[in-house]
Amino acid sequence: MCRPPAITLGEALARRGILPGDVLIVDAAAEPRSGVVAIIMIGGEVLLGQLRWHAGQWWLRSG
Repeated sequence: MCRPPAITLGEALARRGILPGDVLIVDAAAEPRSGVVAIIMIGGEVLLGQLRWHAGQWWLRSG
């Protein structure tokens, strides 16, 4: 499946070097790992954040 690149809008991950207007390439086949930046889709909305595994669940954290 081909996925278009994602263009960032906010500054939530600026400390990680991801700034508004940056173009991100998605690797949909990558296994989730705690601490990596992830692009996820929930209810048709695209979200960008840092994955965290905590208490047996995945969490998405901003910045």
